[in-house]
Amino acid sequence: MNKFIKKLFTVAMTLSMTMPNLLSVVHAYEPLEYGKAEQQASDGNVLLDVKGTDVTVETSGSEQTVSGNDGTRQEIAKGSIIKATGVTYFVAFHKDGSYETFTGDVEYQTNENTAYVSIVGGVSQTHSRKKRSTGDVNSLAVGDTFSGTFGTSNTNPDVGSQTFYVDAVTGLLAQVSDQIIGSQYVTCAEPGYVGLTNINAWSLGRKAEYIYNATVTSVAPDGTVTMSIDVPRYLKPGTNEEATGWNLALGTVPYQRCVGTWTIKTAPRAVQMYVRVEKSNGNPDITKNNQCYAQDLSGAVYGVFRDSTATTSKVGEITTDANGVGALTNITVNAGENLYVKELKAPKGFALDPKIYTVSSLATAADGWYVRSTDMPMNDPVAIKLTKKSADKVENPASLEGAEFTVKYYAGQYTKETLPEQATRTWVIKTVKNASGKYVTGLRNEWKVSGDDFYVEPTTGIPTLPLGTITIEETKAPEGYTLANKTLNHGGNEITDGVALFNIESNDQNIPQLVGGNEYTIEEGVSRGQFNTTKVDSKTGKALEGAKFKIVNKNNYDVVLKNENDEDLEVIPAGGESNFTFTSDKNGAFTGWTNMLQAGNYAVREIEAPKNYHTAEDVEFAIEHGKTTDVTVSDKEKEPKLGTHAHEFGTGSKLVKEGQVKLEDVANYENVRLGQYNYITTLVAKGATEAEDEVIYNNTQLVDITDYNGELKTVVDVDTTKYGDKELVFYEELVSIENPEYGVAHKVREDKDQTVKVTKIRTTIKDKVDGDNIIDGTKTEQTVIDTISYFGLEVGKKYTATGTLMNKATGLPILVDGQPITNTVEFTATETNGKVEVPFTFNATLVAGRRIVAFESVKDENGIEVGIHADIEDMSQTFDVTMKLKLQIAKADKDNIKHFLKGAEFTLFNKDGSVYKDINGKDAIGVTNENGEVEMNVVYTVDNEGAYVMETKAPEGYEISTEKYPVKLTGKDTLGVDLIKITVLDEAIIIPPTGVETNPILWLGLSFVALAGVGMVLFLKKNGK
Repeated sequence: MNKFIKKLFTVAMTLSMTMPNLLSVVHAYEPLEYGKAEQQASDGNVLLDVKGTDVTVETSGSEQTVSGNDGTRQEIAKGSIIKATGVTYFVAFHKDGSYETFTGDVEYQTNENTAYVSIVGGVSQTHSRKKRSTGDVNSLAVGDTFSGTFGTSNTNPDVGSQTFYVDAVTGLLAQVSDQIIGSQYVTCAEPGYVGLTNINAWSLGRKAEYIYNATVTSVAPDGTVTMSIDVPRYLKPGTNEEATGWNLALGTVPYQRCVGTWTIKTAPRAVQMYVRVEKSNGNPDITKNNQCYAQDLSGAVYGVFRDSTATTSKVGEITTDANGVGALTNITVNAGENLYVKELKAPKGFALDPKIYTVSSLATAADGWYVRSTDMPMNDPVAIKLTKKSADKVENPASLEGAEFTVKYYAGQYTKETLPEQATRTWVIKTVKNASGKYVTGLRNEWKVSGDDFYVEPTTGIPTLPLGTITIEETKAPEGYTLANKTLNHGGNEITDGVALFNIESNDQNIPQLVGGNEYTIEEGVSRGQFNTTKVDSKTGKALEGAKFKIVNKNNYDVVLKNENDEDLEVIPAGGESNFTFTSDKNGAFTGWTNMLQAGNYAVREIEAPKNYHTAEDVEFAIEHGKTTDVTVSDKEKEPKLGTHAHEFGTGSKLVKEGQVKLEDVANYENVRLGQYNYITTLVAKGATEAEDEVIYNNTQLVDITDYNGELKTVVDVDTTKYGDKELVFYEELVSIENPEYGVAHKVREDKDQTVKVTKIRTTIKDKVDGDNIIDGTKTEQTVIDTISYFGLEVGKKYTATGTLMNKATGLPILVDGQPITNTVEFTATETNGKVEVPFTFNATLVAGRRIVAFESVKDENGIEVGIHADIEDMSQTFDVTMKLKLQIAKADKDNIKHFLKGAEFTLFNKDGSVYKDINGKDAIGVTNENGEVEMNVVYTVDNEGAYVMETKAPEGYEISTEKYPVKLTGKDTLGVDLIKITVLDEAIIIPPTGVETNPILWLGLSFVALAGVGMVLFLKKNGK
């Protein structure tokens, strides 16, 4: 309904005051006349009177103009919108006796309750209404209008009062002045104007009188009358002329419009009326040709009551005829009283009309006392409720959507035995999943698969079922289910044949009653099947024993796993795996059983593979109803692996020194078949290229592999002397005796795990002062620097280098005070090959004359020796400590050793015969003095060992000695100086005198004596003496 503009005046427009006969009363409920003829609006229309203006009427979107210059009357459709501009009188009268009034611009929509609309006074009253003169308030009715005057005492214009109480009244209301004076009042409706004032009356001390216009708004059956009071403005007191403003001479003062609502008590009203019932069928589609329903509308009984609850104060009853019509006449009620009509009994098969109808005694239309009642054929708006569930007791079963049921309706009450062959209507409906997770179906268009139109409830459009007989049968199972073993259950009772029947009947009170029930639970039989599994080698197809599996539910619903006895074993949740496990036998097989799993999608999941095999990926398969699915799971044999770790035996070090060492090669194998193998171990010294590699060890041994994973150890004695600063790599290989094509090898030249490094240590020892390898043995403190060059150390690791001074002559450590001369230096290798210096500071005088060799050892931070250099013949790590020799040579006569000989020349020779140099670098040659002595000062080193002294010129008169006198250290040197004394005896040269002959006999005699002496010595020796 369009919203319309209201400007509410309490009633009675100013125009009504200009009409003649102000005290006449016009009754709104009286029949209207036009041209002396009684006229009523036809059914569905409203009477419209228009005068003195044009209005627009909009009906169903179409507009027409109604001209009322001379007054016009016509009918317009109910629901039409009336649009009027600048009107001074607009009254809409209703069937129930009420009315609405408006002024100004009005937009008003008529409705079912609108009877008559009059605009700007309507058609001339002489032509439109019967007038009745009355001087009795007891005959007032709603819509009546009349006028009069009243007086008030508070009229002082200076006061500006808003409320004015009545203290005098004239006209029709004078009859009830005792109810008016002192208790009724009017109030200002137009603030801004001066209040009710008559200057003459006020100045003379008299009461002022004012015109009022009254409109009856309600009349109660007990005679209580309510009126709307309007006091117009700008009228001269005591006249009907409009005031022109302040005029002291005329005694006029403009005053504002006032309004009020007055209530008076009059005599109770009495009206003679009737009530007519017109009954209709609310859904003839359901009742047509259906003997469950009355085929006409006769026999309905309605009660007429004064009580609004229609339970007490019954006036009478109305019984309808075949057309659904009936009436109760000659009912006397008070004017304005309502009657209430309610259906007490409906025709066969129809439900009682629940509505209580109100009939007003003041209704103005010809059919205002009519009751139009609609009876609905009894039906079941709930219709059918089918709940579907799985026979498997799971929380989340396979979807039961899509199950189809055939529903048949028969127009009559039947049993299974008496059902007609042909149903009146047939529908096929399907199950859906509701918000609570249940699978349900019913008579709804969105659930219908096929069939006839549904019966529908006309007011709601909801499918419904008439009285009659219904059968329901599942005719299509959802996917994963079967109809073979479904059950239909109602109230705990199973329906054996799977066909549900129920009746919709009416009871004694004509209320629909379901016999047999329309709510059923269908337990769907589950389609089931089985599967078998075979486990094989993926390459050879060989059956594999001992594989363990679980079942994976690939469906979006829970499934029941049954055992061999068709008993529930467990519920496998959607997407989950079973607790149940099965194992392949010696033939690689597992055999399932009938009804093992519900039809659907699954996977076999290997949770434990046979020994030495990889676990297979899930193998998916499908179960179909009544069938067996064969599943083959292929496992790939694990690839054999061989990893090694080489190190020094006993220490685990990856660095080994030069020399004789023990190396250990530990081979870890995985996934190797059981059996006998040739285990081949090869040790290679890496060259600059692989072609230059040198095999330094190779061995083959027979081994038994009794476990798939294990280790093999090999210990090798190797002389690494010539492999300093080289890497040694172990290669390993296992070759099956049974199948030589099967095996595993590890031959990775650059694999550091199977590699050891032979370090190399080289040294150079020098005098700290002059950098040579000759040390002055006469000094008590000397320092030599042993520079160690290392090769093959690990960068960043800490090491210690220890040097020991060795006596080359003995091969033993040099001892000072019983302790060897050693020194240790810690260092961190900043590069693989580098140098470190080890200084030795010692008292040279204690080792003078010796050749010393430095031995070096390098150890890692764990104390493991990773490098050594101990070559006693290595001159680069050798130095000599000199000794000063003071050589004293004494020359004497052989026959008289106390006779020292002067002038003998001696020369000191090296072992090779070269002349020895003295400490000044000159040839060591000296001549004896008068005491027969000569002294030589020379420096001795080990290189000078074997030196000797020879007489190179004899004194005069003596023979030169040809003997070599060795120079030997005494071992009694002090502070590096050794005193060596040598005595040389010379024989004098005997010169026979001139002329003296030799005596042969004498020489012969001496010869005999000599021979005798020799013989005696030999004899004594022979006899042990």
